[in-house]
Amino acid sequence: MKKYLSLFLVLCIVMLALTGCGGDDKRTTNTNKKGDAASFKVEGMGEDQYANYEVSGDVTVAINTSRPTDYEAVLDQFRELYPNVNLKVDYFSGSDVAADYLSTKASTGELPDVVFDEAGKLPIYVRQGWVYPITELVKNDPHFNEVDPNLIATYTYCGELYALPNSLTFQTMIINNDILDKLNLDHPELDWTLDDYYDLLKAATNNDYSGTETLDFWTDYGNGIFAGVGEKWGYSNEKRSFNLRASLLEAVKIMQNLNSLPGVVANTLHSTKDANGQTDYAKKFGADTANAAFNTGRVLMESSGTWKYASLNNSLTYNWEMWTTPQDEQGRICLHADHSFMCSTTKNPEAAFQLLRFLTYSPEGNFARIAMYAEENEGAYSLNDRLYFPATTNKEVLARFEELDAVTEVDMYFMDNINNSFRGDPFKYVPEYNEIHYSYLKSMINTLSTGGTDPTSQIASAEPTVNREMTRAWADFEKEVKAVQADFNAKK
Repeated sequence: MKKYLSLFLVLCIVMLALTGCGGDDKRTTNTNKKGDAASFKVEGMGEDQYANYEVSGDVTVAINTSRPTDYEAVLDQFRELYPNVNLKVDYFSGSDVAADYLSTKASTGELPDVVFDEAGKLPIYVRQGWVYPITELVKNDPHFNEVDPNLIATYTYCGELYALPNSLTFQTMIINNDILDKLNLDHPELDWTLDDYYDLLKAATNNDYSGTETLDFWTDYGNGIFAGVGEKWGYSNEKRSFNLRASLLEAVKIMQNLNSLPGVVANTLHSTKDANGQTDYAKKFGADTANAAFNTGRVLMESSGTWKYASLNNSLTYNWEMWTTPQDEQGRICLHADHSFMCSTTKNPEAAFQLLRFLTYSPEGNFARIAMYAEENEGAYSLNDRLYFPATTNKEVLARFEELDAVTEVDMYFMDNINNSFRGDPFKYVPEYNEIHYSYLKSMINTLSTGGTDPTSQIASAEPTVNREMTRAWADFEKEVKAVQADFNAKK
């Protein structure tokens, strides 16, 4: 069932540009110019008994060069292992997601066969009829069972699987080690607590420094720490509802407490001015521009993510490191997953699927992606990132990841705690997730977080409203998906 791009979809595309994984972080353009690719070494290729190396046909893969994902090695290795597949690459650039690209291609009947690295709203693409259901293609593949079932569940609609996770990223804190040293403060442990977080922020705040630039982590992600199960704002994908009182309420209390402490949150100093109009922020940090304190090394810590490492490494001049986020007694951490999928118009589904599995859960594809960061392959490809975090539990894949020189104790902590994590990006797989947030939660969160009001009653009253809207969103979505599935099956 084909649909024209509606005003709603256009609005979603605009919102996606603002809310993709990494928020307003500008990603570096990915050119992946090769160095000495002929010298690239990767072991264990051509030995996957569940792969179909004899498959043939033309396959076009779409790659967004505005994302920093390193990919050339995995494509080169695929070409070697699958010589009968004529692999073509359709490069595009733009926002962090493929919505605009796909709508243009769909309008001309030129959808690619596979979209490699996507961080957008999958429900939009599914309801448009652009995505190929792959349930039957994965069911007899044991390597598929090495993908976390919780991740698989997020890409399953009306009984059909529509996408696969191709990589993970994690929420982090940037720790300014220069401030720790100057103030003789103890470095936090990997499993540091909320009490540790409070103590460090307060201890680092004086006439020269502030504890943190913003509380964006708690506004956007940290609330999921308290949910016990589910994702950010206490959303449960299984129940398709929010438990705001178990998640958002606790996060708002943290924000109210920290915002009430003078100078601990540097961002609060923008709001107070002297008789000449100069803000307290400008007086303390020398400029009134956003994030000036963080950029110049005047705050102890700030929320970030592993996907920002390369850009931060190019811009920050002080001694910093990416660290885990504070955790409650359950030790929950926040992850994001980007995905790959096949398009419904592919003329060679078996060949397209072999590429899809190679880009996502295939051990061989993961070996190739990991090997790009190995010391022996330095210079083989021009890389945009420090690491690739695989979205599979395959033991050999994880062992090769751990062997990389670039992997730190923080990276391993993230990978070892995937089963104890929550998703910080439900907008990628839940219909109208962001729309509900912007309509019913964002303004309330911003108002309550500054303090002065008991958040309990307002959050309690918001919960049934957002749950009613979420129930409606899922019902509308599934009605359209069932029609799309019927149309797809009729054309098979």
